Parts: sequence; structure tokens; C-alpha cells
Amino acid sequence: MAISYLDPIADEQAEWYPGTNNYAEIDVRMRSHYTDEPDGGTSISATSNYEPTTFTDIYAMSTMGFTANVSSIKVWVYIGAFTGYPDTYASIYVNGGWTAEQLISTDYGWRSLTFSGIGENDLDDLKVKLRYYTNDEDFHEIIIYAMYCEATYTADTEYLNPNADSSIEWYLSDGTEAFPLIDEISGKQSNLNTDDYIYMNGHIGPVNDDFGMDNTTVGERTITSIKIWAYGETDLLSTVGADIYINGGWVGEQEIIPANSSAGWYSKTFTNGFTQNDMDSLLVRLIANTAITADIYVYAMYAEVTYAETGGEEYQQECTSTLSLTDIPYFSIKRALADTLNIVETKTFLTTKEFSEILSLSDEFSKGKIANFCNLPNWGDLVESFDSLDGWDVYSIIR
Repeated sequence: MAISYLDPIADEQAEWYPGTNNYAEIDVRMRSHYTDEPDGGTSISATSNYEPTTFTDIYAMSTMGFTANVSSIKVWVYIGAFTGYPDTYASIYVNGGWTAEQLISTDYGWRSLTFSGIGENDLDDLKVKLRYYTNDEDFHEIIIYAMYCEATYTADTEYLNPNADSSIEWYLSDGTEAFPLIDEISGKQSNLNTDDYIYMNGHIGPVNDDFGMDNTTVGERTITSIKIWAYGETDLLSTVGADIYINGGWVGEQEIIPANSSAGWYSKTFTNGFTQNDMDSLLVRLIANTAITADIYVYAMYAEVTYAETGGEEYQQECTSTLSLTDIPYFSIKRALADTLNIVETKTFLTTKEFSEILSLSDEFSKGKIANFCNLPNWGDLVESFDSLDGWDVYSIIR
């Protein structure tokens, strides 16, 4: 699974104060840093002047830019202050209708509501409603500094935005952080904002910028490739390279934007074979290879991750295959209660190394001979070890 962060982009109804361009007051564009406390510089507010009051704001939200199986949408708001009991309810418009409203103003700080079961969607019609409501004659007030949506999805292809700076050596068009200047795409190669960018000139390269990326959950899939996309331009004396950091090291630089390239989209694909651990530590490096008089500009960058579903041959308990465990990139193990053989649990592991790390953290999986899993030479021994767990029988192993 992966997450796409969606921002308010327009008012469809604005009854909260200030009443115009409310979406811009709460669009903090913090991406994965949404967990930080907003600076409070802009906000929306609603007040009841000692009488029953209702104010409703409806916001159009940015789209993911691609279709995926959306499992849930979480609406986040940052409540900076409230007086009395200013009940504020949230709901979303998706799949042609509004969900039921739910109370979101339960305390200060970041509060959220989750709406599940969205299904195949690109969220191009997503809206968020915030309704403030009081029904007494007391004084109530609420101030909201930020709002955004967190869409959790799975797809054959997922798109990861830069969400943090690991190292900044390039120059910035604005501010002190590089990643917000190039993170607005998320797989949608249109309506690009070229006012924000990173650049390099007057310096002999190579010069590196390293970016942390959005998270994804591999689950019962295997990653076939990671493609780095960059929108940029170079001159006759400069190129842009790309590299990715996985499993404790850099894979190796590849040229992504050639010399003398006009502004446009360029990509480079990495196909090393990737695990969940790799994705959790993924960094993307952009390398400015410049001469002293060269100019390089990069306006956007993201990673396109392509998956293949787990599946294939099943190895039952009587398996005697001598296939080496190191020859396969992933496997799933189904376990059943010994007395019923009803499948009650499925575990998927991407490599023997990853499974070893899981073993060290899990008492349940450390029983019997299974703790020595990484020393097993073949599938038959693997099945025997799982069968040694107290109260469990192996149902099947899928590779």
C-alpha cells in the first residue's frame, strides 16, 4: 500500500471566517511533515454569538492523478484552539455522494477521521465538508490551521513523492527546504508549477541533493522496478544523474537528464530487486554534473514503483523440492490450526534476510526449529520446521 496526500485547492462553499479563499488559509502543503505543528499564520474560524449556529465549508481537493484501489481516505485537521463545545463534523464526497458526517473536533492538535471502502478511483471529484454546529446560547469558537486528506491505495503502479531532505547542496529558488520545491507531481505530469525549483550554476560538480520518499507497503507483491522521473533542463556543459539508496548503500549513478536538454520529463529505471526494508530506507539522489559556467534546473521529481502480484506454484507439506531458498525473491506461508486445517493466517516475506529479522522480533515465530530458518537448504526442510510449531500445521507455501 502507498499514501497520496491531497490538499484543498478551491472553495465550493465558504461560510467559515474569512469567507473567501478559505482553502488557501488551511493548505499548508507540508506533505509527510503534516505531523508537524503548523505555524498558525493562517487559519479559518467559526464562532457562535450566544445563539444556535451552523457554518459549512466545502473544499475541492487535489486529485491523485492516477487510478488505484483506494482502501481509505483519512481527513486530517489541525485544531489550534476552541472555546466551549464547538462541534465540528467532517464528511467527504466520493463516488458520487456524501458520506455520513462524523465528529472531528474532539481535542486540540491533529485530529482525524477515516472513511473506508472507496474502491477503484482517481479521486478527481473528492471534496471535504467541514460543518460547525451549536444548538445552545453559550459562546463557542473554533480555529483550524490546516486540513488535508491521506488516501491509502494499492495499484500495479504507485507514485512516491519526495517528503524530506537528507542532504541539500543544490541552490533553492525559495526557502530553506528543497523537497517542497519539487514534490507537487505524484505521477501527474501536467499543470506543473515551474516557479519552484532547485538549480545549480557557477560550481564544478558533482553536487548532490538527497531526498527521503513517501512510504509504500509491499505486502504480497514484489517490486519489479523503480523509475525515477525528473522534470528539468540542462545546457551544453551539464548533465543530471540519479541514484537510489537501498539496503544500506547507493546502487550507482545513472544519467537521467542528458546535456543540452530542453525543459521536459526524463526518467531512469532501476531493477535491482527491492524488499520492504529497501522501500522503508529509500532515498533518491539527484547529481548535478556541471562545469563552472553550466546551468541546471529541476522543477519536479518523483518515483514510479511497479509491482507484480505474488503467486505461482504451491509447495504442500510433502514438498521435497531441492530449490534453493536464495533463488527466489519472495514467498508466502499459510498456516492453519492443526485440528481443523482452516487457514487463519498468511505471512509474506520478501527475502530470507527479511524473514530472519522478523524472527528476532516475534516470539510466536521463534518457536521450535523455525528460529534456524536462514540455515535451511531447501523447501522440504522449511516445511518441516514450520510443522514443528506447537499447535500449528503448515497448509502450503507459495512462491
